[in-house]
Amino acid sequence: MVIFLRFNRLVNFSQENIDLSSVRLTDGIIFDFSESLIRVLGPGEKLLLVKSIDAFRIRFGTDFDGLIAGEYSGQLSNGGEQLRIIGQEDSVIHEFSYNNSSPWPDLSNLDGYSIQIIDRGGDHGEPANWKISGSQGGSPGGRLDFSSWQAAVFSGADLLNPTISSENSDPDGDGWSNFFEFALGSLPRDSASSPGKLASEIREIDGESYLTVTITRAPGERAARVAAQVSGDLSSWTDEGVLVLPELISEDGSVTSTYRHPLSIGKGDAYLRLKAISE
Repeated sequence: MVIFLRFNRLVNFSQENIDLSSVRLTDGIIFDFSESLIRVLGPGEKLLLVKSIDAFRIRFGTDFDGLIAGEYSGQLSNGGEQLRIIGQEDSVIHEFSYNNSSPWPDLSNLDGYSIQIIDRGGDHGEPANWKISGSQGGSPGGRLDFSSWQAAVFSGADLLNPTISSENSDPDGDGWSNFFEFALGSLPRDSASSPGKLASEIREIDGESYLTVTITRAPGERAARVAAQVSGDLSSWTDEGVLVLPELISEDGSVTSTYRHPLSIGKGDAYLRLKAISE
């Protein structure tokens, strides 16, 4: 579930239909799916709960009317609170608490942005499993996926040529694969297009020196995340890089993230790299 002040988006990530008729949201916001316009959610399908349908349409138009399950009551606190989803006989389906200040991503000076889950299968109550959204106001239809991006940036002929349009291809020869360009929001046919430079340095953090790498992604929500991988021998790699909070958002909405090695300098060989991962 991705949480915004104007709407909530729920997505079925399973491979089966989900019957919502006995499901209720009882903490944070209030909604009873027995009164919902959508009571069954198929695999990969999503729905929206909005505070006000009229206000939502003013902001986003009517393109998403088919996703709206209804209007919720209550209000999510900017300062954080607990959310709970319950089912039959008040059994708890899911619950967690969130916040918007350190160690959580800090939204105190970022009006209109939200925090979003990184690993939906991970701990929703873990601050490091959340990131700042890439755009203001949210994206009701969900994130842009690679195939939609691919169809938008390549011509019909290029789409039929995997040496040009596949995930691992690099048609502009700038050293970035198509999938990494998709994840960062840059253009795959323009070597001068990059949302930000990749920078590596030794940085002092909490009195210790760490190997860090910094990258910037363009505004917008995409079905991809960047993970920091670490190694001690350049052979085996694990996703144990640590995101340094807070992330920085520029005026145009681009997000700059810094990752560090989990071990400080001097505690063994340390190698750090970034990998774009599909979500």
